[in-house]
Amino acid sequence: MKNESSTIAPLESYLNNGIRNLMSNAYKSALSNPKEALFIFRMQKVFSRSEKNRTAYKEKENLHIPPFLISSIATDCNLSCKGCYVHANNICGTAAQEQKEELTAEQWKQIFLDAAEMGINFNLLAGGEPLLRKDILKAASEVREMIFPIFTNGTVITNSYLDFFCRKSESDSDHKSRRR
Repeated sequence: MKNESSTIAPLESYLNNGIRNLMSNAYKSALSNPKEALFIFRMQKVFSRSEKNRTAYKEKENLHIPPFLISSIATDCNLSCKGCYVHANNICGTAAQEQKEELTAEQWKQIFLDAAEMGINFNLLAGGEPLLRKDILKAASEVREMIFPIFTNGTVITNSYLDFFCRKSESDSDHKSRRR
């Protein structure tokens, strides 16, 4: 009888393969958009380097560094959805805000930079409602070694936010052109 541990892939392998599959699918969907394809190609290099960093931590310090991070950057939300984990756990709302000090945008930026240096590639920004902390989104946009999907209810997306996201996308392209 086979040892069960030999038939189950280690967690690191599973997560790293997940990123490779995600990037492979992203390549396929971006082929018709050169700007997207360039971004994905650049991030693939980052992911490869980050995987080596995580492996080095595992080998040198026996420390597992996941490629994914979830950062709850906001303790406020503009909605009170029934069944929301944030409200159910008193993470969000007036009582939560009175009890907790929020980190500044600069503190979050340092966390993001430290995480990227350790090999974390994806950082899901959650909350509360993360779009209520535009200061942190601006700080995150300065961390080029990480992708920041945003878990939002979408109700506070305005033209101002659309302009911000478009400007950041364009400045990433300009930044890449200047580095060549």
